Amino acid sequence: MPISAFALGDVRVTEDGAEIDTRLTLSGKEALHLSIVTVLIRSGDSWRVDYPATVRDIASDSPLATLITQLQGFTSRLGAGVNQSLEELKRALPKLESDLSDIEKDIRSQVPELRRRLDDLLRDLPDTKPAPPPGTERQAI
Repeated sequence: MPISAFALGDVRVTEDGAEIDTRLTLSGKEALHLSIVTVLIRSGDSWRVDYPATVRDIASDSPLATLITQLQGFTSRLGAGVNQSLEELKRALPKLESDLSDIEKDIRSQVPELRRRLDDLLRDLPDTKPAPPPGTERQAI
């Protein structure tokens, strides 16, 4: 995300460096506002940004770091919940297989009776042939 704006706040100067409260605006689908401390080090008569120190500050104290930490916690809890659900499913699977096997046996045991009843029903039906659909009758030549 590119930085679209920044604002400098309080400056604290020490013997060998300085810290500047900095507010960044990162552009994207929604602007993200971050407050960080930019760490400077003296280099002769000039100042340089101490990028490792500044990044450490971003990584440890910023709302973004807090959000990332919360997201990591959420994904860990989600993973643990999924693993727990899978373990419960694995424990329930043998019982489910057994129940399905029992249902299959019951159905198979009832097939001969069902077949006998269908045969009886077919035997009791009158022996009639259905009339052909209109316009399909065969005509003698």
